[in-house]
Amino acid sequence: MITIVPDFYDQFSCKAGSCQHTCCQGWEIDIDEPTLYRYEQIKGEIGDKIRQSIIIRDGVFIFQLTDDDRCPLLQDDGLCQIIRTLDPKKLCKVCAMHPRFFVYKSELELAGLGLCCEKTCELLLERDTPLRFCIEGTDETMDFFELLKMTDIAKYLPRDCASQAMSILHATSSLTVSQILRIMELTEPINDSWCQLLAKIRQETTAGKLTLPLPPLETWPHDQQQAYDRICQYILYRMLPRLSRWHFGHLADYAKMNTTFIYLAAAVTGDLPESLRLWSAQIEYDTDNVEIILENMLK
Repeated sequence: MITIVPDFYDQFSCKAGSCQHTCCQGWEIDIDEPTLYRYEQIKGEIGDKIRQSIIIRDGVFIFQLTDDDRCPLLQDDGLCQIIRTLDPKKLCKVCAMHPRFFVYKSELELAGLGLCCEKTCELLLERDTPLRFCIEGTDETMDFFELLKMTDIAKYLPRDCASQAMSILHATSSLTVSQILRIMELTEPINDSWCQLLAKIRQETTAGKLTLPLPPLETWPHDQQQAYDRICQYILYRMLPRLSRWHFGHLADYAKMNTTFIYLAAAVTGDLPESLRLWSAQIEYDTDNVEIILENMLK
């Protein structure tokens, strides 16, 4: 099987204690059976602490989070006690792989890094060039449109696949701010930060400071154009496996709408990477919220 990765994939390394939004807080951490067995064999104080931190919920072994939703093995300096005391290889599969994802389409393994991780956002946005993808294990690279031609959706696209995809990605959503907010407000909030962001955007809209539609993306300054183009392509890249249920054009509209929302969020916060990260944590990492958006975009 061919594995595809984005152009920044191999540059990823966890920010560990310097991360402002640790993945060891606010997320339920499942423990796979092989790791659970290893934890049962660990001796000493650290072994006792690990085992005392594990509970069963709905038939799944998980770490019981503290009152402030932190992993019990997360230290005050933001580092993992398992890594510092034992070895990174002792981590459960979820912790070892995050924020990596692996999905499948047309005999391809589409791999990447989740945007809920602030390091991923930094890597995606640090280049002012079009997003490219690599075939893992080779020097071969491709742009987004060449990648599309490797999938079975190529038969649904016009012959000039590149210009058609360009016209989709180099554009912002045609929806109004109110329409986008209405859809986003239907999603289940993960925390107060999301609700506060929506309220801020609505406030700025009511005051007349935010309006849509935006000028075409290709008319923006180069660095801004490339940043949002990379975001839009990357969102659509992660949505490709959903082509078994949704038409390509609808998924492209989904990518455009969410990219436009991220633009609105960055406009009111002044922080594009954090706006992107918060959007991903709220939407991409909740499959129900993704479906809510897809379904309500059709109404």
